Amino acid sequence: MCTPSVVKALSEPPFAKRTSALLLGIEGHVCIQQTCLDLLEQGYDVHLLVDGIASQRLEKSGVFIATAEAVLFELMHDSIYERFKEVSRLIVESNRAACAAVET
Repeated sequence: MCTPSVVKALSEPPFAKRTSALLLGIEGHVCIQQTCLDLLEQGYDVHLLVDGIASQRLEKSGVFIATAEAVLFELMHDSIYERFKEVSRLIVESNRAACAAVET
């Protein structure tokens, strides 16, 4: 939930001018859900990493559900980003490791 300390932090640099929030965590039905709904009520665009949590109720409430990979590429905007190749390599390695784990 948006406790007084969270509200204060969001009003100060570097977060003061942000309009989006990206959340992940394990207690999706409690803490994350309450925080998402509080942030939506305050006018934020709220994004959840689908591979970091799952909640159908939040998606129906207007929260954007995305994978970590999709968020990373969105944050980089395009291949001009100075660390694009490094981040892309990490994503590919992570995907390969996940596939290898499933195959064993």
